[in-house]
Amino acid sequence: MSAHVRRIFNDPTMGFDATYHPKDGMSADVRVILDRQAQVIVDSMIEVHDQICLMCEQVPVPIPGDVVEVVELDPFRQTRWQLVNRLFDDGFETRWSVRRCEQ
Repeated sequence: MSAHVRRIFNDPTMGFDATYHPKDGMSADVRVILDRQAQVIVDSMIEVHDQICLMCEQVPVPIPGDVVEVVELDPFRQTRWQLVNRLFDDGFETRWSVRRCEQ
């Protein structure tokens, strides 16, 4: 994995601790980047999506419907996000549009 990508995910101003919950399988502790209200161009139109970036070495086969529970700046505040659509994957990181889950 690129040392640069690892540095970005481990930067406390960008990355968050999280738990990845696959629909089938064991949960795993991971680092994620949560990007709320990201602007994405789709068919020449700007859309706004919540996004999560995952490191491929930590989550090699993410699938839609899996849930990521993110520990935000306050360790008692956790948010749950469900993977919806893969937006990007370069083999180092994968970016997904997500929707907020009920606690």
